[in-house]
Amino acid sequence: MGNMVDAKTETLRTLLRHYLEQPNAVGLDAESRDIWLATLTKTAPSVDVVALEVNATMNDLTLTQQGQMQKLMKVGPHAVPMFANVGIVLSQADQAQTRLRALAFGALTARPKGDATEAFGREREARDFLRTMSHSEKNSAFLKAVDTQDLEVVRAMLTAPGGAMVSDEIRARGEEAYAKRTNPAVLDKLKAVAVLREQLTVLATQVAQWLLHLGASPEAIQYLAPKV
Repeated sequence: MGNMVDAKTETLRTLLRHYLEQPNAVGLDAESRDIWLATLTKTAPSVDVVALEVNATMNDLTLTQQGQMQKLMKVGPHAVPMFANVGIVLSQADQAQTRLRALAFGALTARPKGDATEAFGREREARDFLRTMSHSEKNSAFLKAVDTQDLEVVRAMLTAPGGAMVSDEIRARGEEAYAKRTNPAVLDKLKAVAVLREQLTVLATQVAQWLLHLGASPEAIQYLAPKV
């Protein structure tokens, strides 16, 4: 009989090998690609170290099946600190995305300096008029306001009590159109960071599920959970 291996461990190792062979995900810029590759390069050997312990335990003939399981369930808690880098890089990507979104789109919701009461009053008047429109008319009005840089109307629609007056899809279209015109470099960087964050989220989720499989507690792997 050949040596036994843990299926979940081998699945994660295969995923990492695939990523390392093809690290150039579509949409990554040079900086994001370097971060992604560095994360993979640090994570893969750690998984291999844990895999050696897991496989050795599964093939230890001195242990009963119950003894093997008990020993395996101690691997995850001890391995958790080995993957702190994944959580750190994911957190940094979250922070970068928040910062870049503020740079790219912040002006669409920021009130100009001056009389806040007066600004709020004009926004309320705009919203009162917009509420008489159909949903499709509101979407069109929003995109037109973005195109003409009528930020007072844009702000009125995005900061309305109870939530934005346009759909998420239309808001995203407007935000991208605005940033493409006013700060294209920041928009390009934001898109690259979004791809990096997506890649890191997949990796972090796989590592977290694997550590849970090996006995780690949900509380111990919270650092691998991306911000919503």
